[in-house]
Amino acid sequence: VEPASGLDNIVEGVVASRIFLGSSVECIVTVGATDLRILAHPDVAPGEGETVHLQLLARHCLVMRG
Repeated sequence: VEPASGLDNIVEGVVASRIFLGSSVECIVTVGATDLRILAHPDVAPGEGETVHLQLLARHCLVMRG
């Protein structure tokens, strides 16, 4: 599925893993050489190996040093 047109800051990645946490699912999405930790509702969380498109809104991002 292609992302909707007219959206900014869209990246494509692949779900490397997913862990059910009860009220949410933690997905690790690989975008290039970077892994992003994504939390999603269990009803809409993608499966392992799925290609996903993420819209990265600055107001919802947190950058941490590792």
